[in-house]
Amino acid sequence: MPLISTFGAASNKGFGFAGGSAPFMTASGGSISDIGDFRYHTFNSGSNFVVEKLGSDSTYGNAVDYLVVAGGGNGGGQAGGGGGAGGFRNLSGTVSAQSYPVTVGGNGGSSSVFGTTSSRGGVGGSGAFGSGQSGGSGGGGGHQIGGGSGNLGGFSPSEGNSGASGSFFGGGNAVGGGGGGRGGSGSGSNGGAGSQWLNGSTYAGGGGGGRIGGSAGSGGSGGGGNGGPSGQSGQPASANTGGGAGGGGSSQGGGSGGSGVVIVRYKFQ
Repeated sequence: MPLISTFGAASNKGFGFAGGSAPFMTASGGSISDIGDFRYHTFNSGSNFVVEKLGSDSTYGNAVDYLVVAGGGNGGGQAGGGGGAGGFRNLSGTVSAQSYPVTVGGNGGSSSVFGTTSSRGGVGGSGAFGSGQSGGSGGGGGHQIGGGSGNLGGFSPSEGNSGASGSFFGGGNAVGGGGGGRGGSGSGSNGGAGSQWLNGSTYAGGGGGGRIGGSAGSGGSGGGGNGGPSGQSGQPASANTGGGAGGGGSSQGGGSGGSGVVIVRYKFQ
């Protein structure tokens, strides 16, 4: 498996690679679960991932895969745009026998961090006549107003996509644009899809746009909240998914974005 030395481990010397040691690393922190031969440490709040001892295996002894999802953006009010999903960064790297700080972004678009790797928070959808903001994934725009762009940090691979423009249909019938998700941009009033990670779960879906006079937009897979129709608030995004929230219907506010998550995976047997 090709690895990116993200954490700058320059040498294996002194980190448990001597002959006869266990082949795989041991670590602590977060909520631990096992799927097949891999161990997952899931962080729903800030803490530390502690590598207690590296393994002797030349490929897997110091190798990790990790997911860093920031908090999703809030939905806009009064037929506003859906919130953009939090930035979704899926990387591989090598670690040393040390502690790595973990920060998990809260709802409303806070960044998440693992070691030196950060993801940018999603941004809120606009109100009725505002433009969507740009962030990890962009927020949806208001009536006939453009959505915000995603991947504001310029990462490769991209951490998110753009929000969609809102629409005005005449006769008081209007809808906000869908927020961007990690798997796709907002489409009309619907939020962009999220992306699936190695544990089989999907994260970072965009929020649906709110509406006056008709059906509101749907949130994207990966925790995105649905938009509110006339007289109803936008739905909040799911916690610890980084999903964007739905925009509110007429005279109503948008929902709250979903908090982020950090997950670290390594071979343990």
